[in-house]
Order: sequence, then structure tokens, then C-alpha cells
Amino acid sequence: MSSVKKRSAQADKPPTISKDKSILLLSGVLSFLILTSEINLYIYAGPLQFYLAHIFIFPVIFFSVFIPEKGFTLSVATGFCYLLVSMATISDGMRDILSSALVFLAYITTGLLLSIVIQEIKEKEKEIEESRKFYENLFENSPDGTIICSGDGEILFINETATKILDIKKEKILGENISDIGINPESPEQIKENNTKAEMESSKLKFTGDNNQEIWVEIYGKEIDKKTGTCQILLHNITDSVKAEEALLKSETRLRELTSQLPEVIFELDREGNFTYATRYSMNIFERSPEELTSGTKLWDVIVPEDSQRAQNNFEWFMNGRIIGSVEYRAIKPDKREVPILVHFSYIIINNEIQGLRGVALDLSQRKHIEKALRHSEKNFKTLFENSIDAIITHNISGKIFEGNESAHRLLKTGNDELRSRNILDFFPKSEKERINRIINEIKSGKSVLFESTILSADNNILNVEMSSKMIDPAEEKIQTIIRDITERKKSERALTESEKRFRNLTDLLPQTIFETDREGKITFLNKMGFRTFAINADKPDYELNITDLVCASEKEKLMSEFLAILPEKASNVSDEGREYTGVTSVNKSLPLLIYLSPIGAQGECKGVRGAAIDISGIKKAEKELRKSEQRLNLAIEGAGICVWDWNMEKDEMFFAGNYQELFRCSLSEQNENNESWREVLQLKFFSDIMAFFSDITDVDQKKYSRESRHFESEYKMKCRDGSHKWINVLGKVAEWDEQEIPTRIVGIMIDITEIRNYQNALFESNKKLNLLSSITRHDILNHLAGVKGFTDLLDKKTPEGNPELKHYVKLIRQAADNIQDQITFTRDYQNIGVKSPIWQNVLSVVNSARARAQLRNVKVSVYLDNFDIYADPMLEKIFFNLMDNAIRHGENVTKIDVTFEKNSDGGTLIFSDNGIGVPEKFKKKIFEHGFGTNTGLGLFLVKEILDITGMKITETGKEGEGARFEIRIPRESIRYHE
Repeated sequence: MSSVKKRSAQADKPPTISKDKSILLLSGVLSFLILTSEINLYIYAGPLQFYLAHIFIFPVIFFSVFIPEKGFTLSVATGFCYLLVSMATISDGMRDILSSALVFLAYITTGLLLSIVIQEIKEKEKEIEESRKFYENLFENSPDGTIICSGDGEILFINETATKILDIKKEKILGENISDIGINPESPEQIKENNTKAEMESSKLKFTGDNNQEIWVEIYGKEIDKKTGTCQILLHNITDSVKAEEALLKSETRLRELTSQLPEVIFELDREGNFTYATRYSMNIFERSPEELTSGTKLWDVIVPEDSQRAQNNFEWFMNGRIIGSVEYRAIKPDKREVPILVHFSYIIINNEIQGLRGVALDLSQRKHIEKALRHSEKNFKTLFENSIDAIITHNISGKIFEGNESAHRLLKTGNDELRSRNILDFFPKSEKERINRIINEIKSGKSVLFESTILSADNNILNVEMSSKMIDPAEEKIQTIIRDITERKKSERALTESEKRFRNLTDLLPQTIFETDREGKITFLNKMGFRTFAINADKPDYELNITDLVCASEKEKLMSEFLAILPEKASNVSDEGREYTGVTSVNKSLPLLIYLSPIGAQGECKGVRGAAIDISGIKKAEKELRKSEQRLNLAIEGAGICVWDWNMEKDEMFFAGNYQELFRCSLSEQNENNESWREVLQLKFFSDIMAFFSDITDVDQKKYSRESRHFESEYKMKCRDGSHKWINVLGKVAEWDEQEIPTRIVGIMIDITEIRNYQNALFESNKKLNLLSSITRHDILNHLAGVKGFTDLLDKKTPEGNPELKHYVKLIRQAADNIQDQITFTRDYQNIGVKSPIWQNVLSVVNSARARAQLRNVKVSVYLDNFDIYADPMLEKIFFNLMDNAIRHGENVTKIDVTFEKNSDGGTLIFSDNGIGVPEKFKKKIFEHGFGTNTGLGLFLVKEILDITGMKITETGKEGEGARFEIRIPRESIRYHE
């Protein structure tokens, strides 16, 4: 390597100018000296001098040529020898000395010049030899094969690399013709053409080596000796490259096939923006086939007009070598539908020049939809974050808080700015700091950590919390921590622990036997009642008792079977119901027992059985008494002629008891065979009436109250088995409901009211006739009363003004006539009370109707009511009218009347209040009595009577001097609210 560097340095070093000049100078001096000496010798020297001058030149030349490194010294020595000999033979004094001196200088100059020239020649020869060895090594060790052949193709030299490439031994190929190994030399014209080119052209050749392996070689040929035609052929093994190209071609083919299957359009554009290639997915996005796109279609031809110019500008920008990237466009289909797309561009570079663009077009329709959904999801997440009942805090590894939700502020008693200025570690007590640091290290490793701890809020309250922490952004080391306040839960757990401690003490207070056993059935715990019930001496701590010892001998096996059935391997046989056994005490006293068993511990860890043995002697006695009571009840039902029914609607089963046979004139078995009668009444009519009632109630409390307390009653006409008809009164109550608020079981009774109905019809006809008679009588009385009032007016006009006594009597007659008219009118209203059934009425509408009828004069009526109905007599409007009329008539200075409603647990209160003189305390109850008042005394009496029909009550609660206040209390079941 050092010799190579040396040669390189010498090759690069320019010729030494001073050395060349010295040689030229010495050559000139030598020529001058030789010429001068020869002239001088020729003219002045004798034969001896001439001979001596030329004889000594040979040693000088010899020493300078063969010993050049000492040539100068030996030349000087030879010169001195010549000078001594010459001096000895001088004949002509000074002239001979001058001639000898000139010859002496010529010797020295000749020796010096020859030494320098010979040394330079040897150095050049040495460099040539080193260069030869260097290039021989270079040829031998070159990664490319080298072959030197003569003009007729004989191989003169081949390096080791070439033999390896051709897989041929060197001894076998040297001296052979190059065409014998399958390499055809290029023509002389091609070689000469390569000599004139900066880069040689190559050719590829495939041949088979000695090992039958295919070898691809790239061959370069160049003439290195024009005279002999010697050529140098360079061989480059491109087998791997060719195989790589073949693999690349296959890969590109597979890539093309793959890209045609990808759910995006992969395309290429030429320098003018024309499509030159496109995958089949173009049919999905552009609805144009690759053939259509590559038939002169430009990129901006498939872009909407609004984006077309921008697409063209971007293309020109990219083709000018500017920054390339991704761009969003709106593609347009042939039917004018638009598709959002994202196009990723890259350059197509050939020979270091941009020849076009390659791109991938993605359909963003789904992505846009996903982005919209993501924004919606982020909004939902933000809502969840803000409205979460758990505190959520985002912080980094060191504890610096970035964000917290509203629950975090409430829990930690901090404001938003204050929380961000705090470190989450500040909220932990010092005793927890080391543990929290360990937890943070776990979080760093990517784990989600759930742990419990205590924290201090900003107001120094100690809170028990459950915390869940997880790394949400490893790059920025962000952690999200969810904090749940479990202070109350911890209190509950402590209370549960205390409760468990008290369990055994409490079992001693129970009136039942409580026991525990091991897996073999040995009783390990028995409460005090157990010792008393089975007459066991509790003072003996070493008592041994098995669970089977609690029952008689005939039932021991049965109890043991139940015991084994609840062990884990047969846990599916566990029953929540107790089973009856005949117990036996230690003194052989028998007693009925109800025994419950349950496993102790979870499945797979059952340690035994816990149970309760209940002495049911009292229950057995009560059952006996109950049977007697049921017998008495059945006798009472049959005696009263009542039919009891129980309808299970889920199973569609009906139970009848009592006077069913006499009521419907058929047996129970006949009714079960033909059940159309009770289905028509109970299922189609009665059940519909119940559901209609509850569907009209929107108030939850009202519906719950009605469900629990309301009895439903309706009258229906039924056809009996013998063809006759009967009226029955059906009373029922919903006993069970499902989750959808639909009744699943209804119980009730049916009573034959045919005779009562006949009496009612007869009474109705009688009342109808009486009402007709009363109506005719009222009409006749009012007609005669009109005559009396007319004649009274005539009498008043005829009475002289000077007779005040007669005028007074006329006035009394007129007042009496007015009172008679009011009382007759009252009988008409009172006659209608209770004639029609109560109905649901909208209070706001009825109040407004009454306000429209009342003669308000200058009185303002303000109504402050919600939208609700009450169940009342159809004369409800008359009530509201009378209350307004009463305020105007008797309030004296009334200017306003307010109508309001107050809701309460019992239902509600409807209030009519005014700003008149009010009602004296002593008259508050009397004003509702018949005949009390300044006029007829019938208005408020009529109000009270109408309200009593539906269970409503009215009272006056105002203060005298501040105005009257009438409160109507409405039961909860008589109110229904609208949403």
C-alpha cells in the first residue's frame, strides 16, 4: 500500500525544474569545455598530451556508468591523476597547464553529468518495475476479470478473477483462442469506437461453466496496442444482477397485480399530465376504466371544475421540482356525482430527470364519514369527560396537572386555574409518597394500574379514593388518572366488618336455630335457640352433634342427601326453599321443623354448610286455624250470594269460588268448557276500563297511589246459560303488575244486582216523571210569578208618591217575588245534581268558560293554572261561576280574583281568592249551610253539594278585611296531569 501511495505521489508530482536545468546547464558547460579542450589540444598540444587527454576519459565514463553514486568523486580523482600525469609531461608552460585544466574540468563535468543521468535512468527503471508489479497485482486482484489477447484472438493473459467468473482453469485457457470459450471479440471498428468514447459500450453474454452453472457476463473490449492489435477485454460477473433484474421483473409483475387489488387508484402521469397507467380501482372512484383514463385523459379532466385549475397549477408546480406532497380534490364521475379524494404524489425519475408523476388516489368518502363520527365521538367523549361523576385528571410523569374535569374540582375543592398550578403528588399524604412513586414506575412500563389510596383535598379533608392510571401519550409521558371517591364505600366496608363481628351475637337473639357444619356434616356452630330447641346442655364444650341428629331416624337419610346435594360438585341441586322434617330433641321430643341449607364459601372452596332450623309448630297450628277461617269465609260467601274470581292473565287461568252456579245458572265445569261470558266481561270490558284509567294518568305518584289503593267497579249485563240476562256488579283490584306497568293478575267479586238494577230503573222512571212534573210546575209558577211582578210594577206606578207606606209594601211584594224566582231556579239546579255521572274535565277550560259567563264589571280575574284534569260532576262550571259571582256580589270593593292551584301529597288544592272585605270568622262554616246569606243562601250550599259527589271538600280560609279565600281540596285519585 505504501508503494502504491508513493507511485501515486510521484505520478502526481510535476517534474523537478531545478534538476532538469542543472542537467542542461552541465550539458552546455560540458559541451563548451570539450569543444574548447579539443580545439586547444588540436592547436597547441603534442601527440602525448592529446593521447593522455583522451585516454583518461574511459575511466571517468566507466565509474560514472557503473558506480553512479560515486561517479563524481571518482571523476575528480581520475581528473587529478590526469592532471598529475599531464604536469609531468608539460613542455610549453602556461599553455599546457591551461589545456590540462580545461580537460580536468571536462572530466569532472562529464562524470557529474553521467552520474546524474545514470541515477535518473535507474530510478525510472525501478519505478517502471514497481509499476509493473503493481498493475500485475491490480489485474490479479481486480473484482473484474481481465483478458489480454492478440489481434488474432490468442489469449495472452488472464487474471484470477476472470477464471473464477468463467469457471475455467488458467492453464486450460492460456494460448487458446478467445472464441473457443464462447466469447466473440468485437470487431476492430467497435474496439476503435470504444477507444474514442468516454465510456465503453458493453454487451451481455450467457454461457455455461465447467460446473454447468449459467453465468451472465458483461463484456467491455478496448484496443491497447494499435501496432499489434492487442486488446484488453474486461469481464464483469452480472449473474446476480441479472437474477435480481428477473426477480425485480417478477416483483413488479406481482406489484402490478397487487396494486390492481388495492382499494385505491394507483396511477402514473406523463410530463403533460396525461394518464399513462391506472389500476382497476379507477372504476370505483372515477367510474372510468384504466383504458379510458389512458386514452388521452388528463388528471384535471376528472376533477370538478372548481378544483381543476388548482390541480393543473399543482401539477406544474411539482413538475418544476418543487416540494411534492398530498393534495385533496373533489373528483367528478361521468354522472356528475362528486367524490372527495386524497392524492399522494411522487416523482418518476429516469436518468436523473423528472419524467412524470406517480400517485395514489384514496376515496375519502368513508374517511369523511369517519371524521364526522370521530368529531361526534370526541364531542361525546368531552361530554362524558365533563359530566363524569368520577374525577378525571391528565398529568405527566412528574405529576404536573394539565387538565381536570368538573368532578375533579368538586372532589379536590379547587378551581380550574388552581388545579393546573398544582402537582398531583401534593394531594397525597407523605406516608403514601413512596408507594405512589412505585406505582408511577409501573405506569411508565405501559401498565394500567388500579389502586386505592387516601388523598387530601384543598380544604384538608381526608378522602378514601380508588384510582385508575394509564399512560395515554408515551411520547409526552402523559398519564390519565380516574379518581373515584370511595369514602362512603369504605365506611360501608367497615360497617360490614362490624356487622360480621356482630353476626354470631345476633344469631343468639334469633328465635330460630342457626347452625354451621363442616363438609362431613359435623355441627361446628349452634346458636342459643338451637341449644334450647333441641334440649342440649350448652355448658358442655365437648358436645358432638351431626346434622342428621336434628331429625328423627326415618328422615336422617333424606336430610343427608339434601346436605350432599349442595356441595360444589352438585351445586346445581341447591334449592332456596326449605324442606319440612320431623325434628327430635335430646329428650326424644318430636317437633315439626323447616330446614334451610346453603353452602359456606364459593364454589370450589366450600368449607361446609350453614343452615336454619325453624320450629313450625306455631305455623302448623296457624295453618289449621286458617283452614277453619277459609271454611267460614266460604260459608259467608255462599250465604251472601257472592262469586269470587281470580284471573291470572299471564297463564290465562281463571279461578271461581262461591255462588257461581246460581249466578250464571251453570256449573263450574260447564263454565270452564264455555268461558265466553267471563272473557267478554273481564277481559274485553273490565280490563279495558282499568287500562284506560291508568293510560290517562301521567303523574307517577298518582298512578302509584291508584295502583295500590284503587278498587274498580263496573256494572255489566251478562247472558246466562239458560238464555236469560242478568245484571252483575263486578268489583276488582289489580294484584300484580309486570315491568311494563301492565296488570298480570286481577282479583275481585261479582254480585247479582238484577233486582237492584230493576229498582233503579223503576226509580229512574219515577224520578223522570217527578222531574217532568217539577219542570211543568216550575214553568207554571214562573209564568204566574211574571204576572205578579208585572202587576207589582203597575201598582208601583199607580201608587201616589205621597203614600210612602204603600210604596214600602209594594217593594216588599217585589222582593218576595224575586226570592221566589231564585228559589224556583235553585230547585232546577239542585234537581240536576248527581243525575249525570262524573267526568274528567280540564280545569283551565272550565274556569275560562265560567269567567266568560260571569258579570265581572271592573273585576280582573287572573288564572294561574297548569294543564290538568279533575274527575267531577258535570256542574263543575256552575261551582266556579258561583264562586266568582259570590265574590262580586258580597266582596263590596273587589277589584281582582285569583285562581291558583297547589299540589300536595294528598292530591291538590284549587284556590279562589279576592281582595274584598272577606268573611267574618264566625260565618266561615255557616256560609255553606242551606238558607244562610243575604240573598237566598243557596249559592255556596249548591257548591258544597256538587263537590261532595266526587269527594271534594271546600272551606273558606281568608282573613277578614283582606279578602275571601275558598280552597277546594281534590283527592289524588281525582287528578290527572298532562305533560
